[in-house]
Amino acid sequence: MALRLVVAFAVLIALLAGIGQFGIRRMQTIDETLGDSRGRLLTDLEVARRALALSNDNNSVITQIVLVKDRALIKRLLATRSNNSKEITKLVEESERHCDSEKENKLVSAIKRTRNPYVESYLRAIHLHVDEGKHDAAEAVLVNETFPALLRYHAAWHEFVEFQNNEVNVAAKQAQ
Repeated sequence: MALRLVVAFAVLIALLAGIGQFGIRRMQTIDETLGDSRGRLLTDLEVARRALALSNDNNSVITQIVLVKDRALIKRLLATRSNNSKEITKLVEESERHCDSEKENKLVSAIKRTRNPYVESYLRAIHLHVDEGKHDAAEAVLVNETFPALLRYHAAWHEFVEFQNNEVNVAAKQAQ
C-alpha cells in the first residue's frame, strides 16, 4: 500500500512539474511575442517622431532660405534642406513598409498626399528667391501656400504619431 501511495505521489508530482514547465515555456513565448511586438511598435513610433522633427527642422531651414540674402548661408541651408528631405522620404517609406492595418495605410497615404503640395510650394518659393531674385514673391508663396500646406502636412503626421502612440499603449496594456 505504501509503495502504491509513493508511486501515485511521484506520478502526480511528475505531472505537475510537466504542466508547470509547459506553462512557463508558453509564458516565455507569449512574453517574447509581446516584447517583439512592443519593440516594433516603439520603433515605428520613433520613426514617425523623427520624421516629424526633421520636417519641423526643414520648415525652419526653408523659412531662413527665403528670408536671408547671404548666398553662402543659403547654399549651406539648401544642402541641409536637401539632406532633411531625403531622410524624411526614407522615413515615410519605412513607415509605409511597416503598415499592418488599413488604418495605418490610410494615415501614411495622407502624409504622402499632403506632403507633395507642401514640398512643391516651398520649392517654388526657394526658386523665386534664389534663382529669380523675387524676394517678395517668394515670401508671398511661403505665407499663402507653404505655411497652410505645412499645417495640413503636419496634421497628417500628428494623426499618424497619435495612432502609433495608441498602438504602443494597447500593446503595453496587453503585456500587463
